[in-house]
Amino acid sequence: MADSLFALITRTLCLALPLALSAPALAAPTEKPAVSQKKTSKKAGKKTAAPATSENEAAPDVQGAQGVDYHCEHGASLTLYQYVNDEQRAALRWKNRLLSMKRITTSTGAARFENTQAGLVWIGIPAKGILLDAKKGQQLANECKSREQVLEARQQAAPAPVNSAAAPAQPAAAAAPAATEQAGAPAAPAAPAQPTATAAQPAV
Repeated sequence: MADSLFALITRTLCLALPLALSAPALAAPTEKPAVSQKKTSKKAGKKTAAPATSENEAAPDVQGAQGVDYHCEHGASLTLYQYVNDEQRAALRWKNRLLSMKRITTSTGAARFENTQAGLVWIGIPAKGILLDAKKGQQLANECKSREQVLEARQQAAPAPVNSAAAPAQPAAAAAPAATEQAGAPAAPAAPAQPTATAAQPAV
């Protein structure tokens, strides 16, 4: 009886020992993906890190600046803020974004402001303004006019008023040469004298 029990225990140990030795070898590969996931997450974290914010990306302070609202084609609108003490910079509000703009000198005298980071270019002339996307090479807003520009355009398009007091003087001026010509013309010949009445009849 003891021999059979010892044999059973020995056989059980012989079967369990290989399984126990092979278990770490089987579990080891499952740990390697975890290490690779950590490395991947670190690399992903480096890629998604936000770049440093430049001066153009920072929202400008428009306190004390003079803002002018512009209404453009197709219902677009924007606001240009200019600083009285610094003509070299401005701020532009476009589609809920407030961007810093830097003045660029032009040979035509037009007011040109750019934001190189966003690619926006504002060009203003006395009659209107235009907003461009320099990166895409397209117009964002055209025929942008302020309230003062709209009023000035209406005044220039209105016809000139007519002076009613000077209008009746034109016929009199036209009649003057005719009167002068009549005064210089030779006098018309006198009409011939009518024959005298017949002699009186002798008294009876």
